[in-house]
This record gives sequence, C-alpha cells and structure tokens, in this order.
Amino acid sequence: MSVVRLRELLDDARTGGYAIPAFNVIDELSMDAVVSSAARARSPVVVQVSVRTARFWGPGLLHTAFEAKRRLHGATAVLHLDHCQDPGFLLSCLDSGWRSALFDSSHLPAAQSVRETRRLVAQAERREAEIEGEFERIVRVDAPPEPAGPRTDPADVAAFLDATGVHCFGPDLGTRHGTHLTEPKIDYERARWLSSRVPVVLHGGSGLPEGSLRKAVDSGVTKVNFSSVLKETYTAAVHGFARAGSTEPLDLVRAAHSRIGELCRHYADVLGSTGRSL
Repeated sequence: MSVVRLRELLDDARTGGYAIPAFNVIDELSMDAVVSSAARARSPVVVQVSVRTARFWGPGLLHTAFEAKRRLHGATAVLHLDHCQDPGFLLSCLDSGWRSALFDSSHLPAAQSVRETRRLVAQAERREAEIEGEFERIVRVDAPPEPAGPRTDPADVAAFLDATGVHCFGPDLGTRHGTHLTEPKIDYERARWLSSRVPVVLHGGSGLPEGSLRKAVDSGVTKVNFSSVLKETYTAAVHGFARAGSTEPLDLVRAAHSRIGELCRHYADVLGSTGRSL
C-alpha cells in the first residue's frame, strides 16, 4: 500500500459522509490489532500515539513497527502523534518518518499559540507532514467541575485557522477526554460551521452513544478519537487472563488482540468508514 496523507483521508471522508476512527495504541500488540482489523474491514484508520507512549518506545521504533504492519496487512493507515505540547519532540517524530501530529497549544497565550502553530505547520510541510491544531482546552471527564463559560468567538477561531493553515482542527465541541458515563451536550452546530472551513476532529469519543457519534458525522466531523475505551478493553483482557489462571502468555496476546480488533471494527461500522479504504 502506498503512503497516504491524513488530510487526503479526511477530505475523502467529508465527501463520502463518514468519519475516520483514530485509536490511541500502547504497544505493538495494540498497534497490530488496530491495523489488522482496519485492513479486514477495509476501513481507513489513524493510529495515534500519546507523547508518553512515544517517549517510552521511541519515535523511530514506533514508526518502523507501524510501517511494517501497514505493509503486512495492506491497511490504509496514518501514524499520528497525539496532544503534543513540545515542539521539539513533535519535530523529532516527524524527522523519524511520522507524517502527522497534533500540536496542542491550549497552554499558550493566544498570540503565541498562533505563532508557534504556524511555525510548526511550515516545518511539517517541509517534511511532507501535516499538523492538527488545537488551542481550546479540552478537560478530562474526571476533572473537577468548572463554571461553563462561552466558547471561543467564531471570529477568533476563523482567525486562528487562517493564520496557521492547520490541516485539521480539534475544537471544543462539549466532549471531554476519558470515558463518558453520561452523554455530554455536543455542539453539533459548531461542528457544522467549522467543517465548511477545515476538517473537524472530535476529541473524547470513548463512551459516546452510537447515535451521538453518527450525528457528529452528519454534522461534518471527519475524525473521531478513541483512547480510553481501547485501554479499558486491553485491561479487561488482562484481568480475564488473570482470572482464568492461564500461564501461557500467548493466550493473553490472542485475547487482547481479538477484543481490541472487535472494538475497532465496531467503531468503523458506527462511523461509516467500513469499506472506504483508498
């Protein structure tokens, strides 16, 4: 399979009325489960890696493993660094062959956020890579309650997009990171408005009802992130292995691989990406 670009996948998803599932992997087992299940479902997929995981394994090793699995399984897949606030580490991943990364500038003052994001977009394009932008803080489900304030003025969002040239954008749509135990109030109208300007990413897909995910797709969202639900699935497989009293590690590998694969195929169906590989 030839190398594909994230923006290419997202533009195709927008035209086709579906979204690309993006799964945060932890190791080679979970990466293989995501890539192989996507290949079987003929679904494009984004293989996401947190900064903590990328530092643990190393950008070069992860890229080598990803490319080997993408070719082995014949998958339409992109390797993506998730929520990076360190420009130096982000560029080190791109220099190791990664072609996509999220620069999270939510910790920076507005003017600096624009400058740094714009600089990284230019640096990425010189490396034939792409940047997902984010400047609004998206908190965790288990974070202390905060008073609800107005979302960023649309004019300020448009100015950020115009000034930075990000290849896709993760806005605050009302979801949180972590697994939702109750349904959040998602701003579908905001997603619809943004989708006419840039590919829109929904952060915090774990635990959302299927109807909410489909409505997000109908509102123009073209990438949905799933992290916590994959980790929970992996951990449940480990607990099941321990309860069964097995002493054969391959039984654990098979169980975790199978359960993660089922999860990925489920979300490909929900988001409408099954059968959409390029």
